[in-house]
Amino acid sequence: MENLLSSIRILVVDDYEGWRRQICLLLQARPELQVICEASDGLEAVQRAEELKPDLIVLDIGLPTLNGIEAARRIRKLAPESKILFLSQESSAGVVQEGLRLGVLGYVVKARAGAELLAAVEAVLRGRRFVSSNLLGQNFIHATDAQVPTRLHHEEALPPRWQATLWPMRLTIFILAATGMVLGVCSYQQRSVSRQIAAHEADLTATIAQLHSRLQDATAKINAIAAVQAAQATAAANKAQSDARAAVAESSAEATHLRQLQAAVSDQQRKLEATQAEVARTRSDLEGNLNSTRNELNGSIARTHEELLVLEKRGERDYFEFDAAKSKHFQRTGPLNLSVRRTDAKHGNVDLVLLVNDREIGKKGVNLYEPVWIYETKDAQVQVVVNMVDKKWAHGYVSAPKYSRADLGAVSAPAAPPTPTR
Repeated sequence: MENLLSSIRILVVDDYEGWRRQICLLLQARPELQVICEASDGLEAVQRAEELKPDLIVLDIGLPTLNGIEAARRIRKLAPESKILFLSQESSAGVVQEGLRLGVLGYVVKARAGAELLAAVEAVLRGRRFVSSNLLGQNFIHATDAQVPTRLHHEEALPPRWQATLWPMRLTIFILAATGMVLGVCSYQQRSVSRQIAAHEADLTATIAQLHSRLQDATAKINAIAAVQAAQATAAANKAQSDARAAVAESSAEATHLRQLQAAVSDQQRKLEATQAEVARTRSDLEGNLNSTRNELNGSIARTHEELLVLEKRGERDYFEFDAAKSKHFQRTGPLNLSVRRTDAKHGNVDLVLLVNDREIGKKGVNLYEPVWIYETKDAQVQVVVNMVDKKWAHGYVSAPKYSRADLGAVSAPAAPPTPTR
């Protein structure tokens, strides 16, 4: 490519990324060939060709969205200065003929790319037609164009003795191209690995620098904390020594005070035990009195008229029976007035309202034979007992002491001695 431009701008179009990468590596083996863009479908190829106007477009035929034949037709209209080289796995005469009819100068089968791609690129850039060797012998349109010589014409014009060495030469070219492709791939991978290693080393260096800076900061903080802790420990030790000396000075006084406190506690404990014993005795006496009082009260309740007569014969209290209908009006019974406000024959209880000294006293839920005690005066204890309940009335009695405490005191007081006369 001595007479070509110093830099050839190439657009590579193929839907398989791995194959595009191999083609790019093969092309980049020649320093004057520069791959400026890659595309994976026909529409993208048309857009990139219109935008970039590359010198050469290496174009596949079996592309998604838009096949290579239609893409080439559009590119010829949008970028007529760009040369097109088909690189496809299609080898049928119809496909090749359709591609060449568009004015495309080169057609290389992918199976022959290693041996023929660079030669096809050079031929197309020089304006000559190039067709893969496995397509020789097929009658393509414009294949005999005298103004555009082809490889087919050159190969037929070779002397017979040179044609005998044609296949060994092709094999040698293929091996050299494949070797160049492998070396190019290895070189590209080596450069990529070198760049990755350099970037990794730079990241490691920056990380180490950051860690070193953090380590220095942490060391400074630890030293400061250690200094503060040492000062605190010294102050604590001094305070402990001072407290120990003060404790030794006060130990004798505290021991004396402790003995005094122990003696006081023992004395208080003895007094508490005596008080508890006295409380227990008082409680026992009260419980005995309460039981006797309860027995006495239970024995003084009359459940029938006959029992009431028996209580009257004792002569200790006066008894007044009542039959009171359920009403808000009061009924005079003995020393007080009473009113039955509610009766419950099923459960045997009533609600009473007692009028004592012009003061109403309400008693709710009074059960049968349950005594209700009313203190009419300080020494007059009145008892109300209900011993029968119906739906609309209640029967019971009211009892009051016959004698007041003053009367009983006068009777029990000793008689005054007679006054002597002169």
